[in-house]
Amino acid sequence: MTEIDPFRINVAKECGLTVWNPNEVDVEKKITEFTYGRKPTSSSRRRATRLSRALKCVTPGGKVLPFGMDSSIKATVVPNEITRWAIKILGLYLGQNTMVPSIRIFQEKRLNMKPFFTKVIPLAEGLGAFECLGLDIKTMQHKPKSAMKIVMKV
Repeated sequence: MTEIDPFRINVAKECGLTVWNPNEVDVEKKITEFTYGRKPTSSSRRRATRLSRALKCVTPGGKVLPFGMDSSIKATVVPNEITRWAIKILGLYLGQNTMVPSIRIFQEKRLNMKPFFTKVIPLAEGLGAFECLGLDIKTMQHKPKSAMKIVMKV
């Protein structure tokens, strides 16, 4: 996987994932080395550049699964690259149809979720969650994260 945030990189490593920072390495080259010359199916999040990179890294006949992008993200797609290599772009929406299977997986403890939920705080301290998640609420500037996901309790 790719990630630029140091805290999230550490969480990914704790989960046993291979993770590269695209600001530090050539991701396309790393993927090709990692897969012995084959390219994987790919997913992309948040930024158009990640979608563009995913389209470059996906194997012929593979799938790109973009998620986590709002309407402000714009990307340029070259249709010939999609049709020539039979690449599939599948949009994902994490909504009601994913909740029941997700709850079942969570209840059955099939995934180690401990690294993801890094803090539990009282609801009254909710504004402090923004600081932990990388946003200085007073200046609205980004800062280093100290949590991945936060659970707030009443």
